[in-house]
Amino acid sequence: IEKYKIGNSVTAANVYKIVKEIQNIYNNSYHNSIKNFPEKIINENIKIENKNKNKNIISPNLHIGDEVRIYIKNENNPFNKISPLWSKHIYTIKNYNNRTGYYTFDGLDKQFKYNDLQKIDINNLMSFNISER
Repeated sequence: IEKYKIGNSVTAANVYKIVKEIQNIYNNSYHNSIKNFPEKIINENIKIENKNKNKNIISPNLHIGDEVRIYIKNENNPFNKISPLWSKHIYTIKNYNNRTGYYTFDGLDKQFKYNDLQKIDINNLMSFNISER
């Protein structure tokens, strides 16, 4: 309302009258989140696809119970490319918080975001014998 008042030189007395106009502008503009116009959805009873049908599905690639490695940040030397980027230990996703977007794991107090995790196929692990330099 404040932006509309400034852009259209509206006084405080006229604000109540313009709320319907602002609502009309909002409902008749395209919204990327719903991929449609709100007014069209209301009038034509179009159903919006619910992306959270199964709460255990976190993303297209991760589910609760999946095994992952955790990204290791080198705080001392961020440009060191020799040290491993992912944890040796494999963790199992215990929980996901939809509100915060953080994942939790058994035995870890810290929570991690999606981009700090690497999904592991436990059945197709390759073992390497890497010696230190």
